[in-house]
Amino acid sequence: MNSQPDATLESPRPVTLTAKIAAIYLIVAGAASIPLLFFAPNHKFLAQSMSMRAGHYTREVILNAAFVVAGIAVLRQRAWGRKCAVIVLAISTFYGAISFGQGLSGRLTTPQVLLFSLLIVGAWNSLWVYLLYRKSSRETPTKA
Repeated sequence: MNSQPDATLESPRPVTLTAKIAAIYLIVAGAASIPLLFFAPNHKFLAQSMSMRAGHYTREVILNAAFVVAGIAVLRQRAWGRKCAVIVLAISTFYGAISFGQGLSGRLTTPQVLLFSLLIVGAWNSLWVYLLYRKSSRETPTKA
């Protein structure tokens, strides 16, 4: 039995600095958002039915837990980590846009406010997707 690792296998490529920053953002955003869910909900939220509130809490806890899992997976260089992060960011863009629009307008959102908030939240989440997949300047060949 050969106990030595196969020399032909490459060691995993190190995570780029930008991917580390994006992963840390995912972990911090997910971990910090879960306790904030239960901190001082507004009177409009409390006026909703119990099933609506339970659905909101469940959705937010699942999305925030997925943020943490994706961030840890990116840091640990799992093959599925970046894909998971992109999927979670895409899903959270739609829910975040609705929340941002309601906070921006202070009432039910109009289509214009919803479109504006979708552009803002989409641009923010696109930044993190870009940082996840950006190649290091050391990896890109330069022309001599």
